[in-house]
Amino acid sequence: MAQINIEGGPHGVTTVNQGTSDEVRFWGFAASGRQLSLLQRAVSIIQNNIYKKNVSCNHYFKKLSVTPPSRSFDEVWEDANIWISYEPRTGLGWDGVTNGVFGKEIALGEDAFKTGNVWYLTAVLVHELAHTNGAGGPPSIAASTSLKFCGLIGLYDGAIGAKDNTGPGPTNRVV
Repeated sequence: MAQINIEGGPHGVTTVNQGTSDEVRFWGFAASGRQLSLLQRAVSIIQNNIYKKNVSCNHYFKKLSVTPPSRSFDEVWEDANIWISYEPRTGLGWDGVTNGVFGKEIALGEDAFKTGNVWYLTAVLVHELAHTNGAGGPPSIAASTSLKFCGLIGLYDGAIGAKDNTGPGPTNRVV
């Protein structure tokens, strides 16, 4: 399964493009706290509602890339080399980021956690998992469309992000 990066754990921290406007932090989650709790609930939603249950999600993920490896959602979720990290800064203009198409590093931004909406956080994570499987961007229409096939259509905004339709903040957020 994709792994959660915990402070002090084996994965450590990485900062990409440090000191630039494109800086991204792939830091560990505090071992206890609101962010980790929300993430664990999002992981539980994926485990209980998508993983090994959603055929359309698996088919969509297999079609994301014409370049091998073409993997199903289940195969992506089972990849222990994918790490889910934390980006503690706010106001970045995005809620999730991956270190490139087919990358193995995902960072979920503090703004996504501030919504308090676990379903929105789940959508951001599924969107980023699509990038790890070949969904290009920006714009990231293919990654965003994965929400329609993975049981999260209520969070699909028809563009490049996910719709936060119950939490505070903007109604459409870029992931």
